[in-house]
Amino acid sequence: MNFGFKLKLDEDVVRFSPDGKVVLLDAIKALTGREPSEDLLAGMKTKLSGMAGRCEERDIPGEGSLTLICSEGWLRICDWLIQHPCSVHEEKPEE
Repeated sequence: MNFGFKLKLDEDVVRFSPDGKVVLLDAIKALTGREPSEDLLAGMKTKLSGMAGRCEERDIPGEGSLTLICSEGWLRICDWLIQHPCSVHEEKPEE
């Protein structure tokens, strides 16, 4: 799939599909400044399960499966992120 639009925000790139959906992980990383934690992703998967039609998984050659979400779904995810700040700011243990 060719992305319809790529938005560069400092070091981050947020990709959009031709139909206007945003790549969820790109948007979260740009918003929070870090890769999402496993707890954050698990909580979001629960939240996304109730958003039929607002998000979808697409297989992207060379990148695997990506979650894309529409603008209304993204607003719901932003609300969820505000309610779960500990998941966003969780530090990863050093290996």
